[in-house]
Amino acid sequence: MNKFYEFKAVAPAKGELYLYGEIASDAIWGDEVTAAQFQKDLSALGDITALDLHINSPGGNCFAGMAIYSILARNTAKKTVYIDGIAASMACIVAMVGDKIIIPKNATMMFHQSMAAPTGNKVKLRMIADALERVDSQQVDILAKKSGNKPEEIASMMEADHFMTGAEAVEQGFADELEEPRRLVACAGLEKFIAQHPNAPNLDIEPEEPQATANQGGFLLPVNGADNPQPVSDKPTDSIAEQRKHFTAIRKKIIGV
Repeated sequence: MNKFYEFKAVAPAKGELYLYGEIASDAIWGDEVTAAQFQKDLSALGDITALDLHINSPGGNCFAGMAIYSILARNTAKKTVYIDGIAASMACIVAMVGDKIIIPKNATMMFHQSMAAPTGNKVKLRMIADALERVDSQQVDILAKKSGNKPEEIASMMEADHFMTGAEAVEQGFADELEEPRRLVACAGLEKFIAQHPNAPNLDIEPEEPQATANQGGFLLPVNGADNPQPVSDKPTDSIAEQRKHFTAIRKKIIGV
């Protein structure tokens, strides 16, 4: 079973969470299964006092995302969130759980009203609309609590895709600390996300140069025209461990840690 997240114990009483790719993107995962497994994996870290969350996700299932946010919010560990590329839609909501949110200048955050592509009769469609409205209300509260903006201001922002650069996210209260621009990690599912949100700003994506390898179809997120950007496959078979290894190597090269 492919997961869109991975937990890792990195030190006594400290853990890491990498949330990369679409939330609950695997079709065989129901919302309840996702939340239950996520809670189980978090509990397996033991009695941690610190948790670093690395997020690079275009979002996904709003109900699964809200469940993940609630699970993390109940955990008493001090949570530091790093935006490793993009935190959009439900991934942006999950990011709000951080006691501190750190974002590079060239990273992206975005939130909007919840969406669905339902089928059914008018009774079912009304039920789905009511459910989405409740989720939107919860998200408004979460965003307002973190940013200090008034709920009515957040609700107004959510009426359209609210994209933010790193600097804008800090200025508007949705992130706490700004990092210098750096090469970002390729985000699985980002091309599909852009197709769904045609008003998305330029995310500095360049198609991968054709290769005689199985790594075709990926894309790059370079920083300021950095030389020799490293291709990362967008194929779902790529493990999060491989993406984390790639990110760690680049982070050390660019900022030395």
